[in-house]
Amino acid sequence: MKAILLVDLGSPKSTTLADIHDYLQCIYSDAFILPEFAGQQPRYELNQATMSSIVCTDSSSVLDPVTDAIQTQWHCPATYAYRYGEPSIASGIQHLLQETNGQLDHLHVIPMFPQRTAVASQAIQTAIQHYIQAFKIPVSISVQKPYIATQAYQQAIAGQLQAYDASTPIVAGFHGASTDLIKKMDPSRITCLSKPNCCENPTPVSDGCFRRQAYALCQAISPRVYPVFLDQLFMESDAKHTPSRDPFNSIQHSDSVRFLPGWMTPSIIQQLDSHYLATWIQPKSPATSTHLPNWSEAMHYQVILSSIGLNP
Repeated sequence: MKAILLVDLGSPKSTTLADIHDYLQCIYSDAFILPEFAGQQPRYELNQATMSSIVCTDSSSVLDPVTDAIQTQWHCPATYAYRYGEPSIASGIQHLLQETNGQLDHLHVIPMFPQRTAVASQAIQTAIQHYIQAFKIPVSISVQKPYIATQAYQQAIAGQLQAYDASTPIVAGFHGASTDLIKKMDPSRITCLSKPNCCENPTPVSDGCFRRQAYALCQAISPRVYPVFLDQLFMESDAKHTPSRDPFNSIQHSDSVRFLPGWMTPSIIQQLDSHYLATWIQPKSPATSTHLPNWSEAMHYQVILSSIGLNP
């Protein structure tokens, strides 16, 4: 019997420095979801000033109705789980086993967080298989394309941007990956970063490149959207690689710049990324920066349903 598991990141226990640090430490030591970062220390510089605008988020208010819609329209058991926190992935699988009376034979996973590359897709499937093995039952696993990489999501963002001045640069922050990591991810060792515009003119060997996917996503949304890779804030080696489509060329000649909101259901990571993106751009440009508003819960719900093939 088939069942659906939505997987989101989850939130730390509180917004204290200790709890947020522990949460980030879990992410950076998670070899399943972020294998490229395993063993590294969190690169955020946490302090009380940084935390003043950070709030804990709970995406259950969006995921609960999405789960209900899946069960109603697809006529199969569904639930959601968090990679970090409760309900855990293990408890989510246990719930689906109970709902199927132990007859679960195929688990379909729908990721609710950034997962645009072949490497990340494989990591998610490996993580789920790890949890399934503990139940000692034969279950096949499939992973759906994340909603943020679908046409429905891209069109929703493009529609949001129509309300703003077309001459204003729009910056989208991506958590990114260091140049050293990208070279390790490229099995050919000859394409990735070998040309100044490699992200804009990819070849098949770069299908798993996060940066290539970021450029493709921004271009699909609107030519006005410029990707900025946040690892440039943290890793000096990234300064050696300047994409030919440098957003600061436009920002420096503009009176204002707008930041896109988060690319996922709201999370602590999204808020931290947004904070550091703003902190980084402010000293580099005389432009006035404005954060575009986040979607409402109703909008998140509608976009997620449309992107996974359900009727809002």
